[in-house]
Amino acid sequence: MVRSGMIAALVAAAMAAAPGGAAAQGLAGPYLAATSADQNNQYALAAEFYAKAVDRDQKNAPLLQNALVAMLAAGRFAQAEQAAERLAALEPGNQIAALTELAIAFRDGAYDRAAAIADDRGARMNPLLQGLTSGWAAVGAGDYDAALQAFDALDQNETLATYGQYHKALALALAGDFAAAASLLDGEDGTPLHVNRAAMIAHIASLSQSDQAERALDMAELALSDGLADRQMVALRDTLSAGQPVAFDVIGSASEGAAMVFSVIGSALSRDDASRFSLIYARLATLIWDGYDEARILAANVLYDQGQYDLAITAFAEIEPASPWHLSAEVGRAEAMQRAGRAEEAIEVLSSLSREVPGELSVLTGLGDIYRANERFEDANGAYTRALD
Repeated sequence: MVRSGMIAALVAAAMAAAPGGAAAQGLAGPYLAATSADQNNQYALAAEFYAKAVDRDQKNAPLLQNALVAMLAAGRFAQAEQAAERLAALEPGNQIAALTELAIAFRDGAYDRAAAIADDRGARMNPLLQGLTSGWAAVGAGDYDAALQAFDALDQNETLATYGQYHKALALALAGDFAAAASLLDGEDGTPLHVNRAAMIAHIASLSQSDQAERALDMAELALSDGLADRQMVALRDTLSAGQPVAFDVIGSASEGAAMVFSVIGSALSRDDASRFSLIYARLATLIWDGYDEARILAANVLYDQGQYDLAITAFAEIEPASPWHLSAEVGRAEAMQRAGRAEEAIEVLSSLSREVPGELSVLTGLGDIYRANERFEDANGAYTRALD
């Protein structure tokens, strides 16, 4: 698991110091409003007031950093892009600005620019982020030898080595070398490199594409028996059972590989007392890869846990019905609506979903819970009974 080193580095960089002389410079009103909103995780409001404060003191780097963090957390990427550019000019090596500019470079396919940012020692990026994004920048630039060397160089500890080899496997699969990718994902001593759900799907696809269909089918069956019974895994199993190959579509570009780096670090941070920084990494992942639903789910869950239900509802709603994350997103959206005092809307969301996926336990129990919370006990009993049938 990715933990203390990168968390400490991020927290140290992202801690926002109060801008000196705020009151004297006429910043008291918007600065105090922004700080109050920020302390309560009201990111949209904080971003709005920080922007007003920055307009009154455009050379104040700590204030601009606070604004950038709030803008990213609120998902206001156009504002964040401008703030990051200004902050990088005011304070070269600022870590939050560098992270944002790195994400922007990958989004734009500017791989030479991404490589330069990733390799800038002044930004003091943690080794996992620096190593993996250097590798993906090289993949994007078409230099696979340099990319594979970058992934292999992550060997200082077990966590770095595991993720280095996982991303090396993704890069090999992206290049069409599925046999080599499958071999890496097999791991050592019979322990596959299944660091997350995407790794398992990449393994299954790589096996399928390297004429190892029987092993791919066995792996899909095992995943289903272990409880990973979402629609995508069922579809993979059914495709393999029909004797058809499974396409590799875990990522489709080097930029999408880089987005996965940001997301995995965000996931690690979410397990520590650093949820704000988890949110920042998740948002940056979606800045790079707009269709990255796993990162959207991460961001939405952090927002939900922080009580920012309107932002959570918006993030959940961005996940399309065709996504394998759609079911989880709709259940999460309904729960956020209930917490936001929008019980009837929550009931409608889950009622509609229960017709779409009849008998789905999470949907029916969630619907029963919302009915019960609103003292509609007969309706709750009906939902729970359907869940048990």
